[in-house]
Amino acid sequence: MSHLHKKRAKPKPKLDPEKTSPTVDLTTRPGPPLLCQVALHTENPWHEKNLFWGTATGWVTLVIAGIGTGVSGAGMIARFLFVAAVPFGWIAIWCAFSLLSNRTAKLLLRLVSCLLCAAVTWLVASNTIREPMELTLSQKREFTNILKTGLAAPPAYTIISCPDADEQTCIFAATFIPVFQRAGWKIEGPQVERARITVPEKSISIVGYGPPLVDPQDPDHGVWTQVHPWMQTLSTAFKMVGITPIAQNDPLLPRNKVRIYFGSIPQK
Repeated sequence: MSHLHKKRAKPKPKLDPEKTSPTVDLTTRPGPPLLCQVALHTENPWHEKNLFWGTATGWVTLVIAGIGTGVSGAGMIARFLFVAAVPFGWIAIWCAFSLLSNRTAKLLLRLVSCLLCAAVTWLVASNTIREPMELTLSQKREFTNILKTGLAAPPAYTIISCPDADEQTCIFAATFIPVFQRAGWKIEGPQVERARITVPEKSISIVGYGPPLVDPQDPDHGVWTQVHPWMQTLSTAFKMVGITPIAQNDPLLPRNKVRIYFGSIPQK
């Protein structure tokens, strides 16, 4: 009798889930390629920068304001506005050439443009600002010498007059009193006569005796009048110091007197 032995299958070992970890075969599961995003920094053009437009507008605004105040006679304020405008122009120029790659060319263009900006601002300011004239010592001496060397004898009295409500013009007119006196011309007073004329003039007028206008309503209709011998001497003296006077008649003025009316202070 044969004995048959039945083999028992070996029990499979149990896997501990805490000690085992699943393996992943990357070769069998291809994934999508990794994409790298690179952020490129690009600088905006000069014409799209707020800094450029802000400073350029500031330069234009200050220059226009300087022109307005300079024409009105406020020379000190106008000078301050023109000086303040230059840095705004420089900043705008600095932004305009910021995209140039060549550093040497960028620096040269910026420097040249800044110099041009300053030169243009100075040129506008010099042709705009009008400052009141003040006679220098050499001008006073030249004025006196012309009065002394005049061929004609001076009038009996010279009347220096100014607008009654303009103190600064009267002060300027008073500076001519010693100038005339040193030349031997007698000043009535001697003082400055404050006058109120019917037709005010801003210029300096040399007034002598003369007949009234034939037709006062016609501005183009003059009148024949005798030229006094000292009128040409006075006109030459004023022109030598940069003042161009005008001649006027006054039928109420004595023949041996002349009036010099300062309507305003001449500008340089």
